[in-house]
Amino acid sequence: MKMLISTIFFLSCIINSILAESDNGGLMINSLKKLEATKKNAMDGNAVEAFRLFEHYGLALNDSSNGNLWLEICAENGSSYGMFAFSNSLKRNGEIERAKFWCFNAIKDSDFRFEKENFYAENPNFTIPIIENISALDFSALKVFALQGNIKAAEKLSEIDSSWLRIASQNGSKNCMKKYSELLEKKGDELSMIRSRYWLNKSKN
Repeated sequence: MKMLISTIFFLSCIINSILAESDNGGLMINSLKKLEATKKNAMDGNAVEAFRLFEHYGLALNDSSNGNLWLEICAENGSSYGMFAFSNSLKRNGEIERAKFWCFNAIKDSDFRFEKENFYAENPNFTIPIIENISALDFSALKVFALQGNIKAAEKLSEIDSSWLRIASQNGSKNCMKKYSELLEKKGDELSMIRSRYWLNKSKN
């Protein structure tokens, strides 16, 4: 119960914090022009705008599918708040290993003291796994390690299935960031092209 209350309080702080930075006090983005501009800014790496889209879809419109889409982008854009909120969303959906990855990244360079205590109480000594001999792992083991944040495991899976390119990119693979950028570019729509440039630029940093 104590952990649940702490999580609820923390998520309410996330919303209040992001709202304080927003030019719109409500959850709904009422203007279509503003909505499209917000999407472009989010795809270009703006974490605050990505969270605004989560509020618009996930909270105001009760559209959890689109809400989580923008929450993941918020996390990718580097927001510790977004990472923690997305981790909680994954955990509710039963995606425990990926939830650990995002929560770990949210708390490792932040001052989320209670969240750190809760995380390590549930996952003592958790860190991104290191693999000595990746060729010895079967698909199931590769999947677990990739979801927990291992770059080599995710890269190996992306060679089998391109849908793993995004996770490999999130894990920090520069090579997969370039490949994922190319994959997005092939889609051809404006938002995908913007996101393609985001990942290409990130691969160079």
